Amino acid sequence: MFGKILLVMGLVAVALFMLRSVLGKSKKPPASKPPEPTQPSAQRLVHCDRCGAHLAESEAIWKAGRAYCCPEHVEP
Repeated sequence: MFGKILLVMGLVAVALFMLRSVLGKSKKPPASKPPEPTQPSAQRLVHCDRCGAHLAESEAIWKAGRAYCCPEHVEP
């Protein structure tokens, strides 16, 4: 009689453990990598044809194939 009680308790314990394991996995959010920090893209530097100041190529004012830092330097 005592053996049957231990057997039933063991089966209940295993069933609870398996149920807890299955339910615990479904509650956790899926593991994902944290987003990598984005770095600004490197830009080529150019120099102003008039004063020699260095600036990003995208910020330069272009005229006749030459780069300028401001509208005042474009004018002769």
